[in-house]
Amino acid sequence: MKHLPANAAVALVAVFLSGCVIIPFPFHTPRTPDVSGRVVDASTRLPVAHASVQFLGGRDTPLPSPKTITDETGQFHLRRTRNWHLGEMFVPHGWDCIWPDGPDCRTLHVEHPGYASRTLNLYPLFKASGLSNRHMGEDILYYHGSFPVGDISLDR
Repeated sequence: MKHLPANAAVALVAVFLSGCVIIPFPFHTPRTPDVSGRVVDASTRLPVAHASVQFLGGRDTPLPSPKTITDETGQFHLRRTRNWHLGEMFVPHGWDCIWPDGPDCRTLHVEHPGYASRTLNLYPLFKASGLSNRHMGEDILYYHGSFPVGDISLDR
């Protein structure tokens, strides 16, 4: 343990000599958007209560939060979440790295026993909705309101 400061100093010198710039300041980036909608049966159009709704991260791994269960009317609402970072490192040629890194998720997963699960990519839905604009771009993560996904139908 007594060599830790010396090792850390050597590592920092190596980073600075490589042309990297480390900016140690906390900041956040979007992780998941704020979305709402309703889950319905594909054939009857009746609401599906108690369906699980959550975001998928890298390699289609479900995120532990936010997630929710639809109410009796099939409605759900997932609130926006953020990744918190301790700093950012800029290196030559425009590449940068945030630390610690975190997922940014635009894929919604819906499942219920007795139905086939459904996965939705929210990016094209948001782009087609007309809510994106030239100031915020077409990325749902930077939309400041709650994006109404509408009805999500599940097949039996």
